[in-house]
Amino acid sequence: MAPDVVLLHGFTHTGASWGPVVAALGKSYRALAPDIRGHGSASDRRPVTVEAVLDDLAALAERSTIEEFAGRWARTPVLAGQPPDVAAAVDADRRRNQPAGLAGALRGLGTGALPSLWDRLPEIARPVALVVGERDQKFRAIASEMAAGLRRADVVVVPGAGHAVHLEAPDAVARTISGD
Repeated sequence: MAPDVVLLHGFTHTGASWGPVVAALGKSYRALAPDIRGHGSASDRRPVTVEAVLDDLAALAERSTIEEFAGRWARTPVLAGQPPDVAAAVDADRRRNQPAGLAGALRGLGTGALPSLWDRLPEIARPVALVVGERDQKFRAIASEMAAGLRRADVVVVPGAGHAVHLEAPDAVARTISGD
């Protein structure tokens, strides 16, 4: 996913002054070059304060279309190698969302926002099956670490599958759930 870069113009300029830089960056970054309050298309926006400009920038960062977001998210390394039919189905599903909703979900439910519950894993008395794809090395390692903290856990590695194991190998996941 191409990272965002915020480009702020100087006094008496507009976001358009960054045009050549934006062009040179190409698709390496999603360049945000807004007109700051009091300038260009934002000439009449009030109040003109640092706090208001920061609020504008936060709103701008969430204003990408779902198509832009879905495309960037699909290019994240953890999703690399998905079969084309799975990637197409996931893309169609992802586009059913709204950018502001997803941004809110990441802020409220993302791993950086939630408290760690690792120390509570031993409280889980029921058997746990941690299902991961063979190609998802990051989450295979996390599953192994989780299993070590659980009372009764199995790590089920689905051959050939990646991060979206439930989409790439639904029958294998269903067999694990049903105990077959």
